[in-house]
Amino acid sequence: LNYRYPDEILIGTNGRNPKVFDMYRCFYKTGELVLDTINPGDVIGWKVEDESFEVRGAVARNEVDSSSTVRIRKSADLINNDSGSNETEWRDVFHFPYGEEGGLLSFCPDNGETGYITSSLGRETTALLKVDLETGETIEEIFSNDKCNVGGVTLDKDTKEVRAITYNYARTERVFFDKELEKDYEFLKAKAPIPDAE
Repeated sequence: LNYRYPDEILIGTNGRNPKVFDMYRCFYKTGELVLDTINPGDVIGWKVEDESFEVRGAVARNEVDSSSTVRIRKSADLINNDSGSNETEWRDVFHFPYGEEGGLLSFCPDNGETGYITSSLGRETTALLKVDLETGETIEEIFSNDKCNVGGVTLDKDTKEVRAITYNYARTERVFFDKELEKDYEFLKAKAPIPDAE
């Protein structure tokens, strides 16, 4: 669901091929279902860019070595794309060999030029990184913990700024980047029947 596009939703279904899930755009008021993105056969998950509501990210699994690859395309608009076919072609940007963890969390609101990923490459635990989706280079390490992986990440729905991160080493802990959200959390936590319960 995307509040910017209130009359349509993107859904995955294996109606075309029982072995893979393609993405369809459903106009729920009319019931019209339009094939949006075809699964080439190895994609196990999709990512949608919020502002354009386009499928711009895919996670592919290699059946031979169990590695995973994050693919990105600049645009899914085949009709109105005046930049040539390179804009709509999938590119392999991040590769996670078997035993490594990571994936694309979200696109940033800059036409999808940057995004957030988690990655354990070159480290023992996953970190939250802001990355360039063209080159794959890390722009900023936002959070990491040497003892455990990054857990949940809360983003602002419009700005995509990181508001909070959770991680769990011995218990669930939170790091707040948004002080208003932290105040709201502490208020609700104090009102809970068991204040220290998670």
